[in-house]
Amino acid sequence: MGLHAGRRRSKRAARLQRADLRARDGNNGRYYPQADARLANNPDLAPGINCCAVCARQFITKVCPVSRRVRYCSAHHMLMDAKARAPSMRVLRTLEMLKDDLEPVSIERDELGLSRLANDGFGVVEITPPAWAYAETMSYPLSVAHCLTALSPFRKVRRRAQSDAIRIVIMGASDAEAAAAPHVWLSCFRQAGLRGSFTVVLVGPELSPQEPAEAWKETCDVRLEYLCETAEDVLEEADAIIGFNLGLTVDAYDWGPALERLPAGKPIAFFTNSLPELKAELEVYELVCRVRTVRPNPFRSPRWRQSTSMANDIYRRHSYVVAGTVEV
Repeated sequence: MGLHAGRRRSKRAARLQRADLRARDGNNGRYYPQADARLANNPDLAPGINCCAVCARQFITKVCPVSRRVRYCSAHHMLMDAKARAPSMRVLRTLEMLKDDLEPVSIERDELGLSRLANDGFGVVEITPPAWAYAETMSYPLSVAHCLTALSPFRKVRRRAQSDAIRIVIMGASDAEAAAAPHVWLSCFRQAGLRGSFTVVLVGPELSPQEPAEAWKETCDVRLEYLCETAEDVLEEADAIIGFNLGLTVDAYDWGPALERLPAGKPIAFFTNSLPELKAELEVYELVCRVRTVRPNPFRSPRWRQSTSMANDIYRRHSYVVAGTVEV
């Protein structure tokens, strides 16, 4: 009896561990055949958000009793979706309790001292919406510093920075990537042990226009340039290229022209929100570069988000990084 009970406990622990891993990697939602026709006819439908998570009917009668964030047309469909919903429930419940809808906050200086984590990752960040928003802003410069110091394709760029000015292009940037001021980027680079002159070019059609800004201290200086345009015209001058959560497999984004203009031989890194997204985009990465490193990002945003297209999908921004050398 004791042996059987021990086996049951070990199986239960293994199931909980697998569920925790799925939740940590995000994208736990599932599309059902019952919803195909309705989703094809109405692209505005988001399963579980504005229609049933199983059949996409807009007649809502049930809501997940734990998370309060996933909707169904009947108790039968709520039971059908239990397996897909389970890994996300605790996270969605936390989001519902905190009412967390803040965007990354603009930071002029690192008042919480998160840049000191430049070599170790975030670890535990206080679970409050303001702390999450602050850490999410800090995660962008820390992730770039991580590329330059820890990823092998960027080794030559790091060495060249000792004598030459280095130009880093961040493709598809938005106001989230631009929320940290030059002093914050400088602090992150210095904490990571970087020395030299760096120009970070944030380029993207959704970026708000800003004047270039610069910060320097002792042996390191950082200049930020903000270009509200597509990346094709600035890639040729780049010494290193980085893309945050580009959505290369999403039909709404046309990255073809930019990927065709990537300069051969340059180091490049792509950040993705989740492991399923990484697997889906890996084929595109292998077409444009020689992939040399695939790993979790220690500076992914500590803040969970719920997808706007499927209620059971949860993710954290730039959770994984793929790095290599352009071969186009």
